[in-house]
Parts: sequence; C-alpha cells; structure tokens
Amino acid sequence: MAQQIDFAHQVNEAGLDPIYNSSRSRATLTPVTLTGTAALGAAYTTTQQGTNWIEPFGPPRTGTSATNFVALAADLLTGIITWNNSNTASSNMTLDSAANMVKAYNLTTASGVQVGDYLGCLVINSTGSAAGGIITIVNGSGGTFDANQTAPTIAVGASRWLIIRFTNVTVGSEAYVTYT
Repeated sequence: MAQQIDFAHQVNEAGLDPIYNSSRSRATLTPVTLTGTAALGAAYTTTQQGTNWIEPFGPPRTGTSATNFVALAADLLTGIITWNNSNTASSNMTLDSAANMVKAYNLTTASGVQVGDYLGCLVINSTGSAAGGIITIVNGSGGTFDANQTAPTIAVGASRWLIIRFTNVTVGSEAYVTYT
C-alpha cells in the first residue's frame, strides 16, 4: 500500500519521519509556541521531538479478582485491560507509578518517552450484572487527574478509555496526568 502524504500540511519532521513502533508526529527543527482559547489556559510550546502516541505492545490483559488491584505499566502498555470484578462491592484499579511507566515505555519506543507523549488504554469492566461492582481508577505515585476531572468509575458492563500524558520524564521526578 502506498503511503499518501498531504504536502500542504506536511511538517518538517527533523529526520524523525520513519519511527514505526511508536507514532511520533509533528517533530520540528525548533519548538513551536501556540496560543489557544484564553479560557483553556496560557500559550504552550511544543517539543522539538513532537508528540508520541505510544502504540500498544503485547496481548490484551484479562483478569478476575475480588480485591483491589494494580494495573502495572506492562498491563497498560497492551492498550486493553478487561477486568472481571468478582467482588460484591466496588474495587479500585490503581495505575502503576510514573517511574515504572517511564521505564517500561522507554524499553518499547524507538525515540524514548518525552514530556507530552501519550499512552492510551481501554479498561473494560466485564463483570456480570449479578456479581461484582464498579471499578474506580486511582492514580499511582507521580500521577494526577486533569484539574477538571475526578477519579473515574467504570460501571458493570461498561468501559472507559484512559489517556495518560507524561508531564515529567526526569529520573526521580517522573509524573503523568490521567484523562478519561
């Protein structure tokens, strides 16, 4: 299949065009500062490396438990987690620490994780209606929710898409923000 290029919208990708095991896009020779709607905050500056949408890696993860559980970086990296909550009450799914996520993703991306890179993971509550309960997402160490969001819940038989954006990748100071 031939690759189609929209030359009118092409960005000088600073030699980073063919990174296929991660989808780094919009790299530039120099960072670009953009200003959006005032109500959405101040101007922001892109990174020279652009943004990397981290591609899923490995088979989807499926599990069952009657207790709270931790979704490790290796689980999140697959892009799909199906969980059967066999508890009759609610359970928490705690995301791995920012430090562990940065380590895991640096092992699987061609250009390493940069500030502003994203990871997506679909979390499915496959609990039957007669058993189990809702799943509440909890951030791990170094993680926060977007300022306009609270800890999301996933109802029985429902799913939720998590977007994790890296805000610091410096060893010892790793951080991410979770969006749902």
